[in-house]
Amino acid sequence: AATDPVVGRGPASPRWPGPAGNARAVDPLPGLGGHESRFL
Repeated sequence: AATDPVVGRGPASPRWPGPAGNARAVDPLPGLGGHESRFL
């Protein structure tokens, strides 16, 4: 959601589109959208 403060950690995902951002090594699923990397 637009109110999620963690959105945009990775490139936009086709499943959970979001703002693109730089993937981080600490992301559980780097390279996915912020929603996907946070909730999966």
